[in-house]
Amino acid sequence: MLERNNSFYKFVHHTVWDFILYRGILALLLGILCITIPGITLNTFCILVGIFLLLNGLAALLKAMKKDSNKKILLIYGFAFLAAGIIILAYQIVAEWALVVLFSLWIIISGGNELMAAWKIKSHPTPARILTGVTGLISVLLGLMLLAYPRIGLRVIIMIIGIYFVTFGILAIATGSVIHRAGKNANTMIG
Repeated sequence: MLERNNSFYKFVHHTVWDFILYRGILALLLGILCITIPGITLNTFCILVGIFLLLNGLAALLKAMKKDSNKKILLIYGFAFLAAGIIILAYQIVAEWALVVLFSLWIIISGGNELMAAWKIKSHPTPARILTGVTGLISVLLGLMLLAYPRIGLRVIIMIIGIYFVTFGILAIATGSVIHRAGKNANTMIG
């Protein structure tokens, strides 16, 4: 039995529930943004990636200035990251397109591997081979569709991420509320 004056109870009741609730609200808002305005969300993502690459490039160049470092490799990394960051920040459309192309190629290669596995692995039961083949075919077709219509592909990816955030947000808000109500309505919460 965990009493209200117990320090762990106070921590859970006064700290954790509102953290979970605020995190849920933030995730819900981010999810709504992803679903309603995926273009702006994608632009923001590209900006953050560009800044991340710039900072990594600067860090590598600063590390290259130290005497005990491997200067050549660090200089190559530093300038490559700086160039990539500048390109992403200056040409966000190119970065977005590259993201779709890489994602599409990954899906196509993954689907191709599944098709090959369905065709070559005779030891699996026939229904499993058929399902693997269907999954591979769907993956290849989806990858080709994303390559053919990259702008639509980006928006769909962002919307799927948005749906995840909305679901996570709702569940986190509910969890935080349940923890808070349990603390208000009972002398015991855990135990």
